[in-house]
Amino acid sequence: MDAPVVTIVQNGANVDLSWDAVAGATSYRVESSDDPYAGFTLVGTTGNTTYSVSASPAKKFFRVIALP
Repeated sequence: MDAPVVTIVQNGANVDLSWDAVAGATSYRVESSDDPYAGFTLVGTTGNTTYSVSASPAKKFFRVIALP
């Protein structure tokens, strides 16, 4: 399954993530980390192509994994 390309925008006290739908995906796993290569932890899952998280404590990197 393809990895979605994520757009990240700070919106006041939140960070808004958005991405295009991935064919065959039924949900998306959202993870964050302070290191771009390791240490990602689950933020949440969603069936949408948008997700909002608190900007505090700030994380520098996010990734979204499409789930079948």
